[in-house]
Parts: sequence; C-alpha cells; structure tokens
Amino acid sequence: MANEKFTCEVMTPLTTFDTKVNFEFENGEFDEILEKSAELLREEEEMRKMRMDERQKKKDEKKKGTTGTTEKAVVPIIADMMEYQVEDDGTIKIFVQANKELDETSWLINSQSVDSERHQTEIDGKRAILKIKEPCVDDAATYTCIMTSSALKCEASADLTGNVFKKLLLDSAEIRIKSEPDCDVTTDVENAIEVTDEVDLAS
Repeated sequence: MANEKFTCEVMTPLTTFDTKVNFEFENGEFDEILEKSAELLREEEEMRKMRMDERQKKKDEKKKGTTGTTEKAVVPIIADMMEYQVEDDGTIKIFVQANKELDETSWLINSQSVDSERHQTEIDGKRAILKIKEPCVDDAATYTCIMTSSALKCEASADLTGNVFKKLLLDSAEIRIKSEPDCDVTTDVENAIEVTDEVDLAS
C-alpha cells in the first residue's frame, strides 16, 4: 500500500490562528494500525454481546421466579405449653407463646367455642391470650387454643382443673376481696375447694 499522509488542523482557545500537524505513515504502518483497530473492535463487540446475554439471562430467571438459589423451607408454627397467671384485678390470664407472629386465634373450653362475656381473647405478637374475668368454679375446664400464622395452624391444650384451678381461683378471690370488700366470691371459692378436694381433676 502506498505511503499515507494525513493533515490535522488543531485550534486552541489561546491562539487566533489554526495550527496544522502532518502525519505520514510509511512501509505499511497504516495497514497494521487498521488491522489492530479491527481486532479491538471485534473483541469489544464480543464483550458487548456477552454482557447483553448475561443481562437477558438474569431477566429470564427473575421472570420465572428462580435466581439459582434453593427455595427456603416452610417453617411450621409451634406453640409452647400454656401458662397461667392472676392479674391485679383478679382476672385469670391464660397465654400460649408461639414461634411465629400470629394472624388469628380461637379458643375452646371443653371443646366448645368461647362465647361468654367474661372471656376475652387477644393476640400480642407471638402470644395468644385468653382472659377470664370474675372467674368461678364453672371455669374449671380443658382449654384449647388454635393458632394461625401464614395459613399454617397448630393447637395447644391444657387442663385448668383440680389443684391448678383451685390455686388460681383462690388467688383471684383474695385479690378481689381486697379490692372490693363487698363482693360476694365466698360461695365460688368454697365450691372450688369442695369440688377439687373430692375429685382431683388434674391427676
């Protein structure tokens, strides 16, 4: 290939005239530059195609809902045993601690739905709570709590009877008598003692 000559006009903000620079390639130097340029362009095109393919692959995986990772196993809902306590106003509180946030709960007393005005149910995060206001001997029963979390269910049951119930009822009565001296809880307490002494339902 014949020798190639190029002229470049250069302008700078510091001058009021154009500067011309001449370039001359001899002995096939320009052909080598063209070949190298073409090689670099091919490499760049290959890299661009690889990046586009990678982006498309990620889009396809996201659309399918798979990202190459193993799907997490569903964690079942598990509940601890029921616990009991008597609150400052004499209310008996029964609660169950679960391992997950609860969406809803339902309670059964001797397999029957709770519908008494004295019974109040609550959810406190992972805890299911049943409050028995003004407890009496009729509240000695088997209590079952059915818990739901993310469409998963479990239940926990316990007997609130016998000596367990007698202790709770006596503690409740003591508190209520102190706070309301005129309240009539003596009969309920005597009945509770009499019933649980004759038949220990907890054993």
